[in-house]
Amino acid sequence: ATVIAHAIIREGMKAIGAAGNPVLVKRGIDLAVGRLVEHLRSVAHPVVTEQDYARVAAISANDDDTVGAVLAKALHTVGDGGIVTVEESGTHGMSVEFVEGFEYDNGYVSLYMVTNSASLEVVLYDLYILLTNEKITKVQQLMPVLDKVMRAPRPLLIVAENVEGAALSMLVQNHVNGIFQCVVT
Repeated sequence: ATVIAHAIIREGMKAIGAAGNPVLVKRGIDLAVGRLVEHLRSVAHPVVTEQDYARVAAISANDDDTVGAVLAKALHTVGDGGIVTVEESGTHGMSVEFVEGFEYDNGYVSLYMVTNSASLEVVLYDLYILLTNEKITKVQQLMPVLDKVMRAPRPLLIVAENVEGAALSMLVQNHVNGIFQCVVT
């Protein structure tokens, strides 16, 4: 797509530079793009197998079959709705790590919110998530959310800039006393 777009822009600029009418050049580009899209739709086929993924990934990686194979394994495993994140590693070579669910790099605010004391992990299922860039210090800030949580009880994950003071104390106390399950990061 990038190569095609570059060629269209280059040729369009060349036509305008040769005293071409910019409006007509744009109309021509629009017609050509429409035909190109139709043609690509007619010859396209879905990427389904791991070998399909490997071919596409290798082409995208300058025909590097090793990179293609690693990416194919990752893409085929996570499927259409999955997410693949590429990160630089301190070790030599390439590797793939699969994480089921969601993994968050920041830790929890209070050890009292741990759900697995052996591994010091918090594992929550079928949860509510509150995402905010606000600093939460007062219980009143949380009352609308907590009211909804209490009406249909499920665990609550709060991801905020900061949660402290009376708000944090209340959340920890309710978690420890089993009123509702909550974790703050």
